[in-house]
Amino acid sequence: MYIQITTRCNMSCGHCCYACNKKTGQDMPFKLFELIMEKWGNEITKVRKQNVILGGGEPTVHPEFWKFVTLSLSYGIPWIATNGKLTENALLLAKLGKRNLISVVLSLDKWHEPIEQEVIDAFKEGLIKYEHPWISMIPPNKEQGMREIRSIKEPYKRGCYKEGFDQCPCSHIRIGPNGLIYGCGCTDAPVIGTVIDGFFDRFKNVPWDGTCSKDWEHIKK
Repeated sequence: MYIQITTRCNMSCGHCCYACNKKTGQDMPFKLFELIMEKWGNEITKVRKQNVILGGGEPTVHPEFWKFVTLSLSYGIPWIATNGKLTENALLLAKLGKRNLISVVLSLDKWHEPIEQEVIDAFKEGLIKYEHPWISMIPPNKEQGMREIRSIKEPYKRGCYKEGFDQCPCSHIRIGPNGLIYGCGCTDAPVIGTVIDGFFDRFKNVPWDGTCSKDWEHIKK
């Protein structure tokens, strides 16, 4: 379950699959996140053995970002991807990741705007190169913490499917800042429920991750 706590960002990367930028976007109210965790926090971490994903936009620009992290930690280990632009937040995330308290990814490639070198160094410390379409550096063992650097080689186009890109940008059920639940990360993914009302009857048994909603047979009918 991808919880999109904001659609705002402090960068305007042309390849952003969610088309986030510096001028527009919406923050999720913290009370809405509390309700999400009350309803599905244990399902995410205890039953499905997954991380609480705090997504964006750039999650760290949310004015209550650390409250989201703190509540997530009471259920399990949160997973966060950051562009590293907010230096103090990024350095703290790197430190927490190195201590295995959170799982954190630094998005770093030629399509992102420059960030402070000390942030890059904090994430790179102890990591090794890794050949993968988008993961470029990983820890060699658990002692080096839960940190990654991701550098995509072929970027998603803005808006993914609507712009002709042939891969789902996030094959998780996605909750937007407005409380709507979407089938996946595609811009034209169906709304399958709301945080207030839960999943609509038609979508109560859909997979939570690993598939794009376009592959769900009952949606094609």
